[in-house]
Amino acid sequence: MRNPADVAFMECAERERMRGYGHQVSDVIVSLEPRPSNVRNVRDIVREVAQSGGGQIVSGESGFTTIAGREAVVYTVQTVYPERHRYARLIHPNGRYIVNISTGDYGERIDPIDLQVMNLIMSSMAIEF
Repeated sequence: MRNPADVAFMECAERERMRGYGHQVSDVIVSLEPRPSNVRNVRDIVREVAQSGGGQIVSGESGFTTIAGREAVVYTVQTVYPERHRYARLIHPNGRYIVNISTGDYGERIDPIDLQVMNLIMSSMAIEF
């Protein structure tokens, strides 16, 4: 799902043949990834992220919640690049996958519209299997 302002910008940039315009937009991404064998619950997800070295979990911007009736963890990571990403992750009911909802941007802030879209996805998500 894309921010409507980003869609309008990309359409204009494509029409005007601007180079590199795709780097100026951010997305909210929903994906599945295989659940590592050492991840038994969402607390293990947080532990794995903290130990990975892929960025620092931002203090005060993490916690536990419920998404689609499942326990989930939500956290923000800041990298040295600098990039900032917001993640919501939960274990799929079948136990084989981690559901990952994320958004991010260059710099030290994430566009508030992208965060609103992410929150909308989190609050309305249903998982059927």
